[in-house]
Amino acid sequence: MSLRFALTTLVATLGSIGPASAAVLPIIGVYGNAAGCQTYYSGNFDNDEFQFLTPDTFSSYGSGCDFAELVSASDDTLVVSGLCFGEGEEGSQTGTVTITGSADTGLYVELEGLDKLGPLSLCTPKPSGVLI
Repeated sequence: MSLRFALTTLVATLGSIGPASAAVLPIIGVYGNAAGCQTYYSGNFDNDEFQFLTPDTFSSYGSGCDFAELVSASDDTLVVSGLCFGEGEEGSQTGTVTITGSADTGLYVELEGLDKLGPLSLCTPKPSGVLI
């Protein structure tokens, strides 16, 4: 198992560990590109194109963040702090993540020092028993 895969999986699941807490982002559901929605619902992290955003995390093949606190919010911009990692970096560090756009036009995610990623659209849950 690669370190990148392990870190991505860890970031994607950190929000579910420990006592229940309120979501950091004021969004409902999961947003992603096609590969990201498939990755989120299947748990299969083999596709290196995936990007998905939950109320508590952002995950992609090369980077991710576990959100800690909503720093600011306006009509079309959310800024959160979190524990983030990037491809080629040792360990994780505290970082700032900016989310822009809207549910109608797509959400965009920008991690400190990286290009804006997206657009991410609302992922439609698949009925039980349906393979993605």
